[in-house]
Amino acid sequence: MPMAAPAATSRFSASDLPPLPPAEQLLTVDFLSEQMTHCMNFFSVPRCTDDVNGGFYHFYAEDGEVFDTRTKLLVTQARFVFSYAKAHEQLSKTRAAAPMESYLKAVMRGINYLFHGPLRNPENGAYFWSIREGPTTDPMEPLDLTMKKVPPEPLDSRIYTYGLAQCLLAYSAALKLGVKEARKMVDETWDTLEAKMWDAENGLYAEEADDNWNWTSYRSESGNLHMTEALLETYAATKDLKFFRRALLIADNICRRQVTVTRLQKAVAGTDSGAPRKASKNLVLEDKYAAREGGTTCTTESSTAEVETMSGRLSRTCLPLIWEHYDEKWEPVLDFTNTSKELEIFRPWGFQPGHQVEWARFLLELHEIGKGVEGCEQEWLLPKARNLFHLAVKYAWDVEKGGLAYSLNLDGSICNYDKIFWVQSETLGTCVMLLAMEEHNDLADPVPVLDEYSKAELASFYEKLWIHSWKYSIDHIYGSWRRRLSRDHVPYFSKKTKLSLCVDPDFHMMGAFSAGCRALERRRKQVDKSVQGSIKN
Repeated sequence: MPMAAPAATSRFSASDLPPLPPAEQLLTVDFLSEQMTHCMNFFSVPRCTDDVNGGFYHFYAEDGEVFDTRTKLLVTQARFVFSYAKAHEQLSKTRAAAPMESYLKAVMRGINYLFHGPLRNPENGAYFWSIREGPTTDPMEPLDLTMKKVPPEPLDSRIYTYGLAQCLLAYSAALKLGVKEARKMVDETWDTLEAKMWDAENGLYAEEADDNWNWTSYRSESGNLHMTEALLETYAATKDLKFFRRALLIADNICRRQVTVTRLQKAVAGTDSGAPRKASKNLVLEDKYAAREGGTTCTTESSTAEVETMSGRLSRTCLPLIWEHYDEKWEPVLDFTNTSKELEIFRPWGFQPGHQVEWARFLLELHEIGKGVEGCEQEWLLPKARNLFHLAVKYAWDVEKGGLAYSLNLDGSICNYDKIFWVQSETLGTCVMLLAMEEHNDLADPVPVLDEYSKAELASFYEKLWIHSWKYSIDHIYGSWRRRLSRDHVPYFSKKTKLSLCVDPDFHMMGAFSAGCRALERRRKQVDKSVQGSIKN
């Protein structure tokens, strides 16, 4: 549900707005790198380093002032590492970046605090979701360095795959930069996830456990989304195909199997014969959206006539997008209600356009890697990525006010018009990848791509989203992006990080824009190679 409408009005005016570069410059490595630098100038290493307790400060006002020096969150700490790693990796190619050694040192500092510091739970080998550090429990009380330091206070000891995925991502990003000590951190985190959270029967990760590693009944696409992201980074750091194959398996089960199960459940629940029933995850239709599981037609308890009836109704009852919430049998919970304020931003209701475009990004990366993996079934990856992206942006675009809405109903209508920073930035990064692809619009797709833009239309959409983000989301005065805006583009709050509504040190921008840069660089190499080949011939 949308938040209560903000009473305040935006303090930013048109006079604060620098000119947006011309359209041809928006699709360049230089421009994306400048936007990454803009983010890291706000979350700079000197500003964010906590020299008292270790790690980084996590909570910043609009102007960058730290307003809580004690509270530390697992996700935020891990995402700082990733953001600094991407800064070191990508911005070292530009002159606008801060000294690269500061980013690398921050990465090393960050993983040591994450792996060895007070966020670790020594009782079970997991991590605390959040802690309070310092000699008092009042985050606003000035820190008296003469006082004896007391042990940090755990605030939440629940275990989440979402959090463990962020740790694996952070350690892998460090290893990719050549930080050798990160290897044992990667291996331990992988082994822990494998032993404690992997649901082998369903080919996905459970989402939540208590401090004795007992799973709750809740299952989530979101934790598996970020596990896929982490495994892609782990593969990039190690070149071990087991990480690529696991990422591919998760993506297949979420993006094909679970999409179809959700649509079938909606169709079955809407039948007139008897009480509503749930559709089994083994019932996977071979319609133009569904996959074949294991290469063979899946069995079903339903009659052929009923299956045909449901197949004909699928597209009218539920979009072929990825649902967020499931029970322990991986059946969709379409009436999910989140009762935890601490998890408000992690478990929203509805289709999340931002998650669709994130999945599209990871499918595109799997597609790129899979080209070089013998025996990899990758034909479905590109069409599915394009399907998810194009449907998400088509239905989420606010025709009247501009920008991408936060949440959609099952039928694609908008249920939450709020404009969230990460939804816009993830979409921009994935859009770059699609525009940079040589294969765009050149495939005889085995799966139709619904409502797809032409390449010219996609480029126009990309420019339109940048115009909107430049005007409303980007903070051109202090840096970074404004976090959450109403439909009328009024900020709900001015803070750049705010418990529990935003715990992100520009992780999304750094990940999506660096992926866009890599895609543009690959495309440039392909063009250069083609030109050289033409000259030789």
